[in-house]
Amino acid sequence: MWARSVEVMLACWLVMSPLVFHCGAAETLQWGIEPIAGLVVLLLALTACYRPLRGAHLAILAVAAWLVIDGYLAVGGQVDPRDQNRLIVGLLLAMFAICPSEGSKPPVGWRAFREGGASS
Repeated sequence: MWARSVEVMLACWLVMSPLVFHCGAAETLQWGIEPIAGLVVLLLALTACYRPLRGAHLAILAVAAWLVIDGYLAVGGQVDPRDQNRLIVGLLLAMFAICPSEGSKPPVGWRAFREGGASS
């Protein structure tokens, strides 16, 4: 569950990042990308904590790809800190999204074998 906790923290950062990286009035559409992505990541990370929907965290890969592509395409001749933020957070989300929810425990088959072998 540690990966889901990190995804929740990154989602909170995405929601707050427009307040850190100010944008002009002409870029109001760009202002909404991070909060929307953050809310989607938050929803998916919390949904993945529910056992029947534990694979929901893999959908975060789509949000991460969206952030990376948007940040990469927005970087033209001038490097903007807001675009760098999207790239880095998108890559971090991709790294944590592929981690299983019970990543610190052995696989289920191994646990069942261990429990069955201990009683013999």
